[in-house]
Amino acid sequence: MPYIPNTEYISITKDGLFVGGKPATHYRGQPIKLTEEIQYYFILAQQSNPNTKELHVGAFDTVGEFAIPGIPSGKDGINIWARRKTDNGRLGDWVFNDVTPVTLCAFRCIYDLYLYNKFRSAVNKEKTLRLQR
Repeated sequence: MPYIPNTEYISITKDGLFVGGKPATHYRGQPIKLTEEIQYYFILAQQSNPNTKELHVGAFDTVGEFAIPGIPSGKDGINIWARRKTDNGRLGDWVFNDVTPVTLCAFRCIYDLYLYNKFRSAVNKEKTLRLQR
């Protein structure tokens, strides 16, 4: 899986929105819209999954299928992907959401995480470790 640095996605936490580890109001040169609503839905998402520390949302050039894990490139695009980071630092798989304007990508993912069980289940699924013999 390609490494995607935190400068290429939005991290949503209980403390706010971050890009590259710094508080963010913009992503990929565009304003992040509905920031208060994003925080509200993140708190709701944490209530059903209290070990969620962050939700990462990125707009990449890789196309996917709704609520199906995949491997985005990390390159700038309009295809929205999300993954979860837990309290113990584990990262889930990137899961495709939709094609959405960059300004609304964080809201769209956090709202769909709250609203759609299929997307929530895919994002919240723990990675399975494969042992090699």
